[in-house]
Amino acid sequence: MGSAIYQREIWGLAARDWADLQEPMMISVYDDVLRRLGPGNMRSLLDAGCGSGVFCTRAVDHGWNVTGLDATPQLLDRARRRTSAVNFLEGDLEVLPITSQSLDVVTGFNAYQYAGDQRAALAEAHRVLSEEGQLVFVTWGDPAGSDATRHYERMIPFLPPRPADAPPVYAPWTKEDVGELVGSAGFVIQDYDVVQSHWLYRNTDHAVRALLSMGSAVRAASLVGLDIVTEATKDVVHDCLRADGRVLLTNEFVIVICTKRP
Repeated sequence: MGSAIYQREIWGLAARDWADLQEPMMISVYDDVLRRLGPGNMRSLLDAGCGSGVFCTRAVDHGWNVTGLDATPQLLDRARRRTSAVNFLEGDLEVLPITSQSLDVVTGFNAYQYAGDQRAALAEAHRVLSEEGQLVFVTWGDPAGSDATRHYERMIPFLPPRPADAPPVYAPWTKEDVGELVGSAGFVIQDYDVVQSHWLYRNTDHAVRALLSMGSAVRAASLVGLDIVTEATKDVVHDCLRADGRVLLTNEFVIVICTKRP
C-alpha cells in the first residue's frame, strides 16, 4: 500500500491531541473551502486524508454526502466518535477503495504533498471523480509566510535525512508547480488562492501539546526522545507568545480548485 503504512505509524501515536487540540486550528480554512464549493445538496464528497473528521463533520452540516478516508486507525476512531453521519474508510491515497467516476468532489487538506507518489494519488482522485467533478487541493503556502515553518525547521536536526529524490516538505505551493503536478494527473486549475490561518492557543501548554501532535514532532520524539523535542517546541512557542498569555501562529495556505482536463 503506497504511503499508508508509514503515515499510519507516525500519526497514530498522538491521535488524541491531534484530534482535540491541533486539527481544529484548520477550521477557518475548512470553512473557506466549503464557502467556495457552495451548498452540498447531498452531492458526494470524499475527504482524502480526513484525519479526525473535523472537515467531514462541517461538510455534512453544509449538506454534503461525505466519505472520509485516512490511513490511521486511531484518527478514524476519533472521527467516528465525532460524527456518525460520515462513512469513514481506512485506506491509501494512492489506491482509493472507491468506484470510478462516482464522486462530485474530492478534497485533500495537507494530504497530497505527503503521499509517497503524489502523481499516483492525484491520478486516483481523477479516477473516482465524475467528468464534472472537482478536486480541492490544499497545501502549505510560502514557507516564509508561516510560523509553523519554524517549528518544522527545529525538528529537522532530529529527523533522518530525506532521500535525495524526495520533494521538499513544503512543495508544491507556487501556482506553476501545483499546475504542473495536478496537470500530470489530468486536472486543470480553476481557482488558486493564498489564505492565512491563525492558530490561536489558550496558553503555552496548549500550544506545545498541539504542536507535538504534528507528524514531524511525533517522528522526532520517537528518535531522540520527547523531552528534547518538547524543549525545541517550547522555544518556538515562546517566540509566538502574546501579552495576554495566548499563543498565535499565523500560517499561509494555498487553496487550489481543479476540474478534469477537457
